[in-house]
Amino acid sequence: MKAHLIGIFICVSCTVLAQSKDVQNREIVDYRSHITYYKAIGKPQQHFAGLYYPDDQFKKGVILIGNDLTSDTLMMRYHKLNDAIEIKSADEVFEIRPTSGASEIHIEKLVLVSEAFEFKGVTRFGFFELLRRGQNELLAKEIYKPDPGIMHDAASSNHRMPIYVPVGSSYLSAAESTPAGFKFLAEDFEQRFYFTTENAGMSEVRKLKKFINLLPGHHEELLRFSKKNKLKKNREGLVALVNYYDSLNKY
Repeated sequence: MKAHLIGIFICVSCTVLAQSKDVQNREIVDYRSHITYYKAIGKPQQHFAGLYYPDDQFKKGVILIGNDLTSDTLMMRYHKLNDAIEIKSADEVFEIRPTSGASEIHIEKLVLVSEAFEFKGVTRFGFFELLRRGQNELLAKEIYKPDPGIMHDAASSNHRMPIYVPVGSSYLSAAESTPAGFKFLAEDFEQRFYFTTENAGMSEVRKLKKFINLLPGHHEELLRFSKKNKLKKNREGLVALVNYYDSLNKY
């Protein structure tokens, strides 16, 4: 039993690594011919380390399109405030958004999927980090808590970030920029977790015990496992819990 539990916790780190298998056996295409993308006009005038981007550096990745297509290797990074993927090509930067038509984004070990979610009573589409793939999927998302409209109103006459325009159009999108002196704080971002099933769709994980009771079965075993291992509502605890749940369903 001890070896079984060790295997469950090891899978917390190996789950995402196994997801790269889905990239194999796909046809490589030019993503620009298959999804909507935007071109950046202008460049940032200041550096916002660690707040706009989980990782400021452009890193190798691919865009999965539908069930059988993939882009070639691209240099990308995730802009979590704009909830968009930035793609660097030579001296230009392009952007794709959750509604662009990409099924998955892989940036090294980071895997992002587009899903609909509710925030402040409004249904939106966003990129979610895929923590665990399978019949039951576990997702995470960092959400900017203050009203972004306040920032955009203050920023309307002071463009500090790139403006993105639809390729092939003269229409300028709303400025996604930052006013001089405006500061983002790490506590302004709230990490939320979501769980999807084939039958029930996606729901937010609010409390660990309530989440366990929402699962179809094995409630007592899951509660004991959670208490014994002092699991918390964080990525490590939730992945371990779902891995254990699936292991119970195998027998």
